[in-house]
Amino acid sequence: IEEAESAGLQRIALVGHSLGGITITETAYRYPERIARLVYVGALVPPLGSSASILMIGADMEGTVEITEETARALFGNDLTEQQWVEHARSLVPDAVGIMNARLSGYPAGIPVTYVNMSRDVPVPPALAEQMAANLGPNVKRRTIDAGHTVMISQPQALAEIINEFVAS
Repeated sequence: IEEAESAGLQRIALVGHSLGGITITETAYRYPERIARLVYVGALVPPLGSSASILMIGADMEGTVEITEETARALFGNDLTEQQWVEHARSLVPDAVGIMNARLSGYPAGIPVTYVNMSRDVPVPPALAEQMAANLGPNVKRRTIDAGHTVMISQPQALAEIINEFVAS
């Protein structure tokens, strides 16, 4: 919100991927008058009182979340070429436990919402994506891309078209 203000923007659209779903949900809940639209991309939106870590492993996490490159590739690079994976893997860092254990204060109301899921997503498979979209209410517009979790690398044009379609509406 501070960045939007410094740029002179009164209302903004937020796009959240994966754990970014928690961030955009909380931001929209706290500042609904500033948010024009929400677009979730393979995003986690836990039930109230729950967290991403509870969704993923059944309990709150401690420490940092570190995984092997082999596991990371299976989760986040299952549809990337070798070149795409090598480039993308350089940007991966351990997730902060705070965001994994964060609880939402509530869900935003009155803000148009789109949920994009990926048919080959491993961390947020279609059945989990269905639950995440349902947490956002009955009026969520849905789209599916035939891709894995890191759709912004493997299918950037398809994702951009969907985001642009909804942000422009």
